[in-house]
Amino acid sequence: MLLCPLHAADMGIERLQERARAGDPMAQNNLGWRLERGIDLPQDDLAAAEWYHKAAEQDFADAQNNLGTMYIQGKGVPPDTSQALQWFRKAAHNGHAEAQFNLGVAFENGDGVPQNAAKALHWYRLAAQSKDSDTVPDNQSLHASLTYATSALGLGKKSTLNGSPAAQTQLGFMYEHGHIVDRDIKEALKWYKKAAAQKYAKAQVNLAILYRTGHGVEPNYRTALKWYRLAAEQGNTLAQNHLGGMYAAGLGVSKDLIIAYKWFTLSAAAGDDTGAKLRDQLAKHLSPEDLAESKRLAALGSSKSTE
Repeated sequence: MLLCPLHAADMGIERLQERARAGDPMAQNNLGWRLERGIDLPQDDLAAAEWYHKAAEQDFADAQNNLGTMYIQGKGVPPDTSQALQWFRKAAHNGHAEAQFNLGVAFENGDGVPQNAAKALHWYRLAAQSKDSDTVPDNQSLHASLTYATSALGLGKKSTLNGSPAAQTQLGFMYEHGHIVDRDIKEALKWYKKAAAQKYAKAQVNLAILYRTGHGVEPNYRTALKWYRLAAEQGNTLAQNHLGGMYAAGLGVSKDLIIAYKWFTLSAAAGDDTGAKLRDQLAKHLSPEDLAESKRLAALGSSKSTE
């Protein structure tokens, strides 16, 4: 039976289940995604893995990558790196940027495969240049090896963005630090800027750090401030702390302890210990009136900044 090419994300849950049972791989993948997260249905990793598997067997790349991630995490299936890599390879060969990135991580770290820098670089480059660039969640530590990604949407929709921002950031990191490749700040900037243009917070922070410290580039506090702010407004706590520090010191901007306190408070509210320490230290230098205004601004959040 032919199924009309509706996006699974646009369907009601009953229609989605009907199409999944009829064999539509996009609907099967989307149903697995909803079950994994408990959206519109009770959370059920076992059922999610089963639906991902049905879609993956039909060569649906998003589902192949999602199933690989389930095997890495041991969600709904026993943990099995070998199985995970099998599905990542299938998705990667189908042009799935996130799976290509995951293979790059595996070869860089030697996870389930012999460590191979050349192969890691190969997969990172493919992901960075891919046109299928489902966004990898921005929750890994900065300046550290990135970890396996979970699907950001998992809805079977292809992005029009220019390459995987996570892979671009990893390439930028490698060129910045001479890891696997020869150190080349110009190349690092190129890849960081590609990812930053896609609103990838870690790349924005890495750019800000380069411009603030003058690490291989001409120091530019205003440019650093711009990239810190963009990342901070996405909730990146490192960016919030550094942005607060620039306001506290008057670097690239007029010194403003009230705004500095706001950013430290937002970082602390997200659970960042450094942000909490900086907030408490700065509070000692604010008048009761300024402290009250700082707290008011923090309560508004970064999206309603008065800066």
